[in-house]
Amino acid sequence: MDGFLDALRRSLFPVQVLVVDDDEGARRALAGVLHQQKYQVLQAATAADALALLASSHVAVDLIISDIQMPGMRGDALGREVRARWGDLPILFISGDASFATVPAEIGGPARFLAKPFGTPELLEQLHHLLGTTDASAEAFLRPAFDAGT
Repeated sequence: MDGFLDALRRSLFPVQVLVVDDDEGARRALAGVLHQQKYQVLQAATAADALALLASSHVAVDLIISDIQMPGMRGDALGREVRARWGDLPILFISGDASFATVPAEIGGPARFLAKPFGTPELLEQLHHLLGTTDASAEAFLRPAFDAGT
C-alpha cells in the first residue's frame, strides 16, 4: 500500500529532480526515464549551470543526480558546494568510472553512488532510498523497461 501512496503523492506533488551531466545523450535519457516515472526534471550540462539553477528563487529542487566526471567543476565539488549552501539536499552521484565506487566522505548528508550503466530498477531503488519513499510492487505499472546502457 505504501508504494501506491508514494505513486499517488508523486502524481499530485511531483518531486523535482535536477540532472547534471555534460553528456547530453545520457542527460536526456535519464531525464526521459524520470519523466516516465512522474518526476519533474530540470537539466544542467555543467556544475556551474546547476548551481545557478539551485540559486534561482523560483526553483525548488528535491534531489540532484550528478555525474562525477565533468569538465570544469566535477560532481563531487558540486556536492560539497551544495552541502555548504543548501544543507541536506539529497544527491545521487553517477559515474562510469570504476574508480568512483562510493560517495566521498566529506560530502556527508543524504548521498548515494550508482555506477553507469544502470537500469530503471537500480535508479528507482536509489531515489526511493534518498527520498525516504517505499519501492513496492504497486508502482510496477509506472516502470518502463529501460536500460541506461542502450
